[in-house]
Amino acid sequence: AHIGKLEHDNRFGVLAELRRMYDLLKPGGVMVLQSIVRPERGIPDRWFTDDRVVESGVFPGSDLPWTKQARGWIRQAGFVIEEEDEQGHGYARTTSAWYDNFARIPDAVIARAAAARGFSLAECKRYWPLYLAGVSVQFQLGLIGLMRWKLRKPR
Repeated sequence: AHIGKLEHDNRFGVLAELRRMYDLLKPGGVMVLQSIVRPERGIPDRWFTDDRVVESGVFPGSDLPWTKQARGWIRQAGFVIEEEDEQGHGYARTTSAWYDNFARIPDAVIARAAAARGFSLAECKRYWPLYLAGVSVQFQLGLIGLMRWKLRKPR
């Protein structure tokens, strides 16, 4: 299984990484790939800006691919898509739970994570709940999605 590869490596050679995974599988081998994507009816490009909060602290290196774009990379790498499942509504519950749990994280833990990303404790305590609440709503509305693919390397 590979979780989160496309949304984190979109700018950094995702096709090369997919081909590397393909090469690691035996002929007939199967893998599962899961990634956050933008459905074709999802968030327009103009909503993705050079936001310091999201880019450097919350979701570094991210660039959500369109679902169609991700399918193209998968096929271009040589995989056959055997199953495809959109699970964004379920992930909305996950991110909502993360939002609810965030308030229970000790400040010392948040401060270490914030410092590693160049934020103060106050900034992190302000940005993360906003981010988690926002993505929860986006998953609920179908503006972003969570795709899970079962892929096979042909024999």
